[in-house]
Amino acid sequence: MSCDSDPYIFTTDTLPSDLRFLPPLANGHLGWRVYNNIMHMGGVYNGEGGRCHRADVPCPLAVKVELEEPVQHTYSLDTHKGIFIHTLSSASATATQSLYSHRHYPNLMVMEILLERQVTSQEPVTVKLVSSFTPQSKDIRFEAGPDYRGVVVIFSRHIFDSLYVRLYFLIITIKQSLSLLKKYAVLQGLKFPWESAVSGREVCPEDIYGQQEIHINGDVTLAFRHYLYLTEDLSMFREGLGSEVIYGVADYWVSRVTWKPEDQKYHLDGVMPPDEYYYNVNDSVYTNTVANLQFAVELAELLQHPAPKEWQAVAEYIKIPFDEEHQYHPEYDGYIKGHPVKQADTVLLGYPLGLPMSPEVRRNDLEAYEPVTNPHGPAMTWGMFAIGWLELGEAEKAQLLLEKCFNNIQGPFQVWSESSDGSGAVNFLTGMGGFLQAVLFGYTGFRLVLNPGNKHFGVFSPQCVHSDTNPGNTKPCNLQVVLKASGTKIPLTPGKAQVQTCSLNISAHPNIPIHKSNASRGHSAS
Repeated sequence: MSCDSDPYIFTTDTLPSDLRFLPPLANGHLGWRVYNNIMHMGGVYNGEGGRCHRADVPCPLAVKVELEEPVQHTYSLDTHKGIFIHTLSSASATATQSLYSHRHYPNLMVMEILLERQVTSQEPVTVKLVSSFTPQSKDIRFEAGPDYRGVVVIFSRHIFDSLYVRLYFLIITIKQSLSLLKKYAVLQGLKFPWESAVSGREVCPEDIYGQQEIHINGDVTLAFRHYLYLTEDLSMFREGLGSEVIYGVADYWVSRVTWKPEDQKYHLDGVMPPDEYYYNVNDSVYTNTVANLQFAVELAELLQHPAPKEWQAVAEYIKIPFDEEHQYHPEYDGYIKGHPVKQADTVLLGYPLGLPMSPEVRRNDLEAYEPVTNPHGPAMTWGMFAIGWLELGEAEKAQLLLEKCFNNIQGPFQVWSESSDGSGAVNFLTGMGGFLQAVLFGYTGFRLVLNPGNKHFGVFSPQCVHSDTNPGNTKPCNLQVVLKASGTKIPLTPGKAQVQTCSLNISAHPNIPIHKSNASRGHSAS
């Protein structure tokens, strides 16, 4: 494999033996794997219950190019432009096939063929287009339409209906969630599906994930919270239905928790934590932490919306499991220390959830779970451990863990797989995200720091991270972060925090205790 001196381009003369690792080309709406005769459309599923799956749509770009004379093949993936290029070079001509999903027209997938002669000749050059396209699908019924300028047209009313519906995805999801929750007498508010189609309905093939892996609701509201803190854009919450999402999820948590007088705490029973080895457990420490209603209270105050008193009560009194003897967070109530885990779970409390804790507790969590985490587990895991060790100044440990991520990258087009042995989901975006976060939030130390009365966007470069030096120059480079929108430059000085103050006035960080009774949520950082 060659990178052609451009880090965005991966080039090879042979295709992978496992066709799952051919590069995917997608634009967020339409996508397919190169040369595959099936493509998929965002949000379009078929089947019910355990038979639910993404609907297979025939792909008209399942085309390979051939020349009649001997050729040399070159395959390139330009990840910056999102284009796959197959070049066939012979003594007399060069044929280039370019494939991509259009960036600006999401309903358009493109194939371009360019033929260039290498010698002057009157002899014709024949290019064969070998297609595996068939206008049938096991999931969608297609109908023949009138030819357009000699081109055969097929269409499906289901597909074109979905294009219209997708414009209203968030609204439909909210309304659909409300209607689905009405089936359950005790549940109210909004509950997000584990996997969703354009209808907003749960389409996960196995019911248990949608029913128990409810931390997805807190994950969504965490993204909303970060959006507000970083952009200060209240219009998205006033006019853009953002407030309905936050308030609806808050109502869901209130209806989902159980109050237990014996410990004077709210509990979330019968859940599956991010670690999917365990299910039907009580008080997943990650789920209970991310089920944070304090943001709903703060948003209601900003928008002058009356907040139910139950929101604040659940925010203050939800149980956060903690083992006082071993000074660490058990993954859930009843977890036995040393039992195997699938992936990063409890270590996510420090980042991205930002649960306050002492360096001792942070270290204990990392040391408790790192040796029992499946070494072949999902790719995002090791980036999260790396961030934790960087927070504690352990650069060598962080680097060793970060390098484990590379085992999930499959050549020659650097396609990420869920597991390091190549099994599981392919083009695993979650793994890519874990790696990027280790770089962006581990080595630079980007954090959103919120103290009572003011908000700061902070950059803290860990003491253990040092600047590189220029070749032949012993003087360290001056590393800095540049915010592209504003041009603001923030120097990265090892061990020194650089703080940018923002104007949005929010009363308290959702994870910082604001009452004595809330002290059990975390442990003060020293």
